[in-house]
Amino acid sequence: MFPFVLLRNVAPLLLVFGFVATSPQPAGAQGVQAENLNIGSARFRGAYYPAANALCGHLTRSEPRLAISCGVLPSDGSLANLVRVQDGRLKLGIVQSDVLYREVKNSNPADRRVSFENIRYLFALHPEQFTVLARRNSGIQKLADLVGRKLSVGEAASGTRSTIFDILAKAGLDRTSFEKTIEFSSTIYRDALCASKVDAVLHVGANPQTAILESIEDCGAYLLPVDGTNAQSIIANAPYFAPTTIKAGTYPNTPQDLRTFEVAAVLVTSSDLDDSVAYQIVRRVFEQRARFITRHKLAAAYSPEQAATAGNFAPYHPGALRYYREAGIAVGN
Repeated sequence: MFPFVLLRNVAPLLLVFGFVATSPQPAGAQGVQAENLNIGSARFRGAYYPAANALCGHLTRSEPRLAISCGVLPSDGSLANLVRVQDGRLKLGIVQSDVLYREVKNSNPADRRVSFENIRYLFALHPEQFTVLARRNSGIQKLADLVGRKLSVGEAASGTRSTIFDILAKAGLDRTSFEKTIEFSSTIYRDALCASKVDAVLHVGANPQTAILESIEDCGAYLLPVDGTNAQSIIANAPYFAPTTIKAGTYPNTPQDLRTFEVAAVLVTSSDLDDSVAYQIVRRVFEQRARFITRHKLAAAYSPEQAATAGNFAPYHPGALRYYREAGIAVGN
């Protein structure tokens, strides 16, 4: 079970909050029907919103032009995006791969409020790392030191919050292990750290992050490595986690690589999306990948083969599968 807010009448929001671009080509250009694509992202300050804008810009401005218009809808994050893609209110959504795994692979539909049988995978946009940011003078040096502390664990209905409680459970911890767990978003956790309202922030996202940078520069917060026995127990039997590092120098006062693990931010759609549209979306991103990376720099972390397979815990859309087979990229199903 999970809490989420379902927004209705979202079309006006696309014009108010999102990037909207329209191609001048007539319907049927390049064999694609005229299509209005809306992409569910997350809050403005994270990586999903600019990633969705980059994708919209790329699809509507790459050459030759397609008969596609595109808009970005800020949302509560991964879970909300899955729900809206499933019920048809979104054509595309960005989702954390571990959230996709837990929801789509769930073998007991009675355990969830929505069945996600229509969700289809297109490709991975970028990797996202699990980070632990501790308050200055907190004395926190490892995950075990979080016991009895006040933690920021991400907003309700966000992929971050879902992932964090999965991680803590795998480390043998739950809500009762802490003095308090608070649902601060990335837009305000810097203030919470600087004002000592929390001892640590647990976060899942692409790096570098503005909120982490500001927390380090403004009030002496610091990042912890996630390694040792705890990390091994977290990754074991969790196919959606992969070991990685946050490179030295990514943030001030981090002179060494920090070991942790990551998930993928993936683009999903519905089985209802026209095959030719799905094919052209994937083809444009992969055949003009260098241009796409100029818009979405985090995509450079993946090779084309990784982008085609990372976090693929839902069936491939037939249009995506067609492109990968034509391009000779091995993707399984």
